[in-house]
Amino acid sequence: MFETDKQWVASVRDIAYEVEDVVDEFMYHFNKQQQWRTKPSRFFFKLIHFPKDMLVKHRVAVKLKDINKRIKSIVDRNQRFRTQRQLLGWLMDQELQRTVISVVGMGGLELFKSIIKGLYNKAKEKIDSEINLDSMSYLEFLEELVNFLQPRIYLIVIDDIWSTNLWQDINMALPTNMNGSRILLTTWKKD
Repeated sequence: MFETDKQWVASVRDIAYEVEDVVDEFMYHFNKQQQWRTKPSRFFFKLIHFPKDMLVKHRVAVKLKDINKRIKSIVDRNQRFRTQRQLLGWLMDQELQRTVISVVGMGGLELFKSIIKGLYNKAKEKIDSEINLDSMSYLEFLEELVNFLQPRIYLIVIDDIWSTNLWQDINMALPTNMNGSRILLTTWKKD
């Protein structure tokens, strides 16, 4: 079991104990009220204990609201970790064919960006600064890009692709070498 899974189980267990404590507290006060309601002085009891009952109900509601927020954060954190593991599995697998990974929607894009930034910082390579992109035509640039990428294992991250036509144009310029290169696309469009 991964460490993140152990942390998730521990978090869920802690929340479950807290929910049990809140339910016990509520049931204790509820049962206490039920015992005194059978007495003849029910009206006076209600009058005297009304503020206390409201305070107990408010305290229970606040605790449940806090627990609900924490449950949502646990679920979100667990999903981020699973997504991170899946993405890293795709990026690091031993498949030699160039692989394109599409991430659709907003969920976890910041996480992906931080993972990719970490990978980039570990493996960045100096690019020859002698290349003057301003003086190149589009075709010269494409040829230079293909020549640069062809012998390398590359990871290219293209964020926020909105057009399939744009992706097709970019894809034509990227070599389909058999050395384990990866392309990660983020987009809002499902096609």
